[in-house]
Amino acid sequence: MTRQYLDVGVVRIGEYVTRVRRLQGIRGASSAVTAATATTVVAGVDGVQAHDEAGEADGVLHLVLDSGVDAATAGRQVLVQVRRRLPGADLEASWGAGESYAEARTRIYAQRSAGDGLRWFPATAEAPMLTPCDDCGSRPALARPGEGDVITCPDCRQREDLRGRSGAAQRLLEQRLPGGTFVKELRGLPRGGDAGTRHSNHIALVMADGNGVGALFTALSSGHVNAGTRLRVSRELTTATREALVASARAVQQPDGFVPVVPVVLGGDDVAVLVAAHAAWRFTRELLTTFEAEIRQRLAGLAAVADVEPSLTAGIVVQHYASPVADGFGVAQDLMRQAKRSESGRAAAVAWVDLTTEGSETGLAHRPALRLSVVLHHGAALTSLAALPAGTRKELERLVGMLPEDDAAGYLRRHAQRLGIADQAAPFLSGAGSGIELEVALDLARWWR
Repeated sequence: MTRQYLDVGVVRIGEYVTRVRRLQGIRGASSAVTAATATTVVAGVDGVQAHDEAGEADGVLHLVLDSGVDAATAGRQVLVQVRRRLPGADLEASWGAGESYAEARTRIYAQRSAGDGLRWFPATAEAPMLTPCDDCGSRPALARPGEGDVITCPDCRQREDLRGRSGAAQRLLEQRLPGGTFVKELRGLPRGGDAGTRHSNHIALVMADGNGVGALFTALSSGHVNAGTRLRVSRELTTATREALVASARAVQQPDGFVPVVPVVLGGDDVAVLVAAHAAWRFTRELLTTFEAEIRQRLAGLAAVADVEPSLTAGIVVQHYASPVADGFGVAQDLMRQAKRSESGRAAAVAWVDLTTEGSETGLAHRPALRLSVVLHHGAALTSLAALPAGTRKELERLVGMLPEDDAAGYLRRHAQRLGIADQAAPFLSGAGSGIELEVALDLARWWR
């Protein structure tokens, strides 16, 4: 039987959650998003029910409509409920028909891409004389009695009211990492980095998204696949993502129990976190490799999806902890898309930029994304390069910037020999079959652990 499916959710959720300066506000927003997209939100909307064919995801309601219910009307009614709970979020609703969500998903995504669904932007301030919110700076502030010198917009006030609660992803880490302690302020996130260096005051924004997930749902839309299999695959996808997040956080947990990770988005095949910059590459490697291992194991033996190999691709942005986090997430999303294009979505890859050193435009333009398998293959070589004194790596960077047009590899070999680091440089010189040029390896080594 053909049914109408409806997806309602928050657009660019990472940027929305992190657009305030304080970590309490970020966590409050994460909690608010979890509550605003809980299935109980649609309890009062006639002809609309939640379904579990798409797994669980922060910031998205997956719904199915009763026969005869108009999708656009239902979408507006659900958007009203979500807007009441998230006054400052950018929201959207898209729908499509199918005998299953797997079949309808293609139509839902096509409608969304074409801009033919519903898109509700937050109301804008039309009076320039209004005082901006002291927290986000993007909405007009509304004072209330007893509030004191700090005045905030309704959206940030809600974040403040929820500051003591944990979002779903944070609760997952607290449950799965017993004895773990978590940061209270963003300036404490780089704890464990080398004192007096950028490792002690820089954070990273990691955003990851699935490859091959569309192909997975296309395979499930076949009439030969029963409802039980479709439901199992959706749940396994969600579980694999959650297990990957837990494993990644555990991999960077410090000996005293401190976990330098703040989850922002988790659901389906999407992950977005803040992490200490000095732990970013270790976290990302574990995230991508664990997801591949988990999903491969969980889908083993299912003939319907035997030809599909889902993976994750990530974008990493390194920046000072006091820099606007939301801006960094916008860059991270662009990097993730760049990495996906580099492999045509067929393999796990990573693109990254250090905003302090390079700036966003330079990072996006000059460095290719790296396939995960290449990074892993040269992990030991990168560790050796990263272990060199900072001054030695700086000298190598200077030499790379003044290469002669002819015999560039020979020039670098001679100078590496002079510096006593021929073994560390050799894997990244042209002709070594590395897949990572020395210039790129030096950029990567800056934050490699």
